[in-house]
Amino acid sequence: MDKKTVKSELRKKEIELVIARLETLSPKVYFSSGDNSNGSNISRDEMIQHVRNDDAIGKDFMETDLEFLRALKDGKLLNQIIASPFATNI
Repeated sequence: MDKKTVKSELRKKEIELVIARLETLSPKVYFSSGDNSNGSNISRDEMIQHVRNDDAIGKDFMETDLEFLRALKDGKLLNQIIASPFATNI
């Protein structure tokens, strides 16, 4: 398999992972980002569609979710929780 094919397959797997994680959420969940003064929220199902379409919103969400998973895997998230002034008895 050439490098381009491997990258394409990896991207497909990342999309599948993020969609699977989104599907575990209630359909009543909505997302908003940045300045939401105009009240534009994105439903779980709309976010799944953005991820499937691999558009700008989907790509931003995917990068955020994958970054979260990397931090979880590397222990960075736990370290930040422990260092938080709100953490007690961890």
